[in-house]
Amino acid sequence: MKQILTLSMLFIGISCFAQKQSLVLHLKLDSTYYMSSNANLTVTEEIPGQTMVITTIMSCRVAHKVTAIRDSVYELEVAYKNFNMRMDLPGGKSVDIRTDDANSNQLLNKIMRTMLDKPFTVTINNRGKVLDIKNSQNLYSGMLSSLPDSVSAEKKAQFKAQMEQSLGEKSFKNTFQDAFAVLPDVKVNLNDHWSATTNLESTISVQIKNTYTLQRITNNEYMIHGEAVVNSPDNPEYKQINGLPIRYIDLNGSSTTDIELDKTTGWVNKEKVTRMVKGTMDIRDNPQVPGGIKFPMNVNADMVVAGE
Repeated sequence: MKQILTLSMLFIGISCFAQKQSLVLHLKLDSTYYMSSNANLTVTEEIPGQTMVITTIMSCRVAHKVTAIRDSVYELEVAYKNFNMRMDLPGGKSVDIRTDDANSNQLLNKIMRTMLDKPFTVTINNRGKVLDIKNSQNLYSGMLSSLPDSVSAEKKAQFKAQMEQSLGEKSFKNTFQDAFAVLPDVKVNLNDHWSATTNLESTISVQIKNTYTLQRITNNEYMIHGEAVVNSPDNPEYKQINGLPIRYIDLNGSSTTDIELDKTTGWVNKEKVTRMVKGTMDIRDNPQVPGGIKFPMNVNADMVVAGE
């Protein structure tokens, strides 16, 4: 009898242990979910005759309110709640933006505060597939109107084009897809692997091929580790950046990710990302840089995301 009971318990234990897990979003209508991000970015440019190092520290908090649920599809009203950035430039120069300083009259702070609490809509299914993004222009439309009259029409047009590249619907769709790429298309078991590929399109174009592993399951969380290869497309197009035709070529690198996923909601509780990329900046011939120029560069980035 004891032997039968022992064998029964053994098989029950194996059955429970082997049960595949469904890592999907379970969000509630009218609930708001937050993501707070802190990132450190170092860009090193090996320009002939000099080495330029630019360091950037960024933080932001983004709210995602569930406004509709249709079967397994969620409609989210997304809005930035704060955005802070400090950029240290060569020669001792720096740029400091703090949207949480409501009393600041600095122009950049006033411009960036216009993007706060300007909602846009993200449609996403429960497996993290971003289906649509609408009204992302709300983020930068206020920036344009807040530019002083002293800024020329040409500079305003350049600013608008750059904002559309960085904050346009295509760019934002890819960025949001990267954030939810960890969710697999099928049920997975402990130590299973799955893959996801995302394409980031803004002022720089890269493809990220991730391989994720479900490493651990606790009472409240799924612990997931990711390894990624980062590459640029074969022949990226030039984009206008600060009035210059620029593209980034021969980009290659790697990324590691550790994610703690909430078992109840599927929302990210914590994520840590380390990314290293090397490549070449290619500035095409133009009046400001006659003949153009190419030089190597590398990017090192660390980011921590906290969900609530």
